[in-house]
Amino acid sequence: MILKINNIEHTLKYNVRTLITYEKIADKPFSVDGLSEWALLAYASLLSGTPDAEITLEEFLEISPDELRNTISWLIKQLGIDDQLKGEVEEKKGSKKKK
Repeated sequence: MILKINNIEHTLKYNVRTLITYEKIADKPFSVDGLSEWALLAYASLLSGTPDAEITLEEFLEISPDELRNTISWLIKQLGIDDQLKGEVEEKKGSKKKK
C-alpha cells in the first residue's frame, strides 16, 4: 500500500518486521485492541515498507482520519490473509496425521 504524507509517498508493508517494530514501539507483545494500537501498527507498517522514512510518529499521526481508516482497512485485510494462511498450514498438518 502507498500512503502519501507531506507530498512524499511511503510504502506500507505487513510482515515480520512490522510486528517486531510494533512491539518495540509499543513496548508490549503484539495485539490490536484500540485505535492507538491500530495507529501504531500502521506506523510500524510504514517503517517496515519504507525503512529510510524520516517521519516521526507524531508526524504520522497528522494523517487524516480517512487515510488512517483506509490504512487500518488494508491492515485488517492483511491480518485476514495471514490468518487464512495459518489455517491452511494447520489443515495440512491435520491431514498428515490422519494418514
